[in-house]
Amino acid sequence: MRRVSREEAARATTPPGPYEWDDYRCEHGVNQIDDEIDEIVADPTLTMYEVELRLAEVGALVDRAEHGELSPLKEHKPVNVDPEIWEIRFTFGSQPFRIYYAEPQDFPKLLLGLKAHFKDVTGSEAQIRMRQNQQMSKAANRYHAGRTREWLGDPRLVGHSCHAKCVDP
Repeated sequence: MRRVSREEAARATTPPGPYEWDDYRCEHGVNQIDDEIDEIVADPTLTMYEVELRLAEVGALVDRAEHGELSPLKEHKPVNVDPEIWEIRFTFGSQPFRIYYAEPQDFPKLLLGLKAHFKDVTGSEAQIRMRQNQQMSKAANRYHAGRTREWLGDPRLVGHSCHAKCVDP
């Protein structure tokens, strides 16, 4: 019998879904991933068509993850900073784009979006790796810090202003 790799056993690479994608929310209930994606598409050099195309591509990627249709290693792999965090890999033109997410064991249908960013590929390999590990660590921190409130806003704080941005855990 063929042994299944960790990459192949992930929900996002194991059909059939459907799984449910939800995004991490800060203690005030603000969707952090939406804010990060808004920043990514806020490039003033993009036309409205290009912005819509980028948003559609991210949406299609998440949809494929929900159906367990991502390709292991090519589009999806575990991260090295935390065994509970996964990386979805994508490229806009020549810009590598990453989404980090988790598959919480207590919620067998959940894919939890934690962090989205363009991978900064400037500098030495060590500098690139260090910056990416920082992004992965931010995702892991959000995952572990939000676990007690099931990654949703704190009911006592939801609806209150975040005063700019919430402090990341």
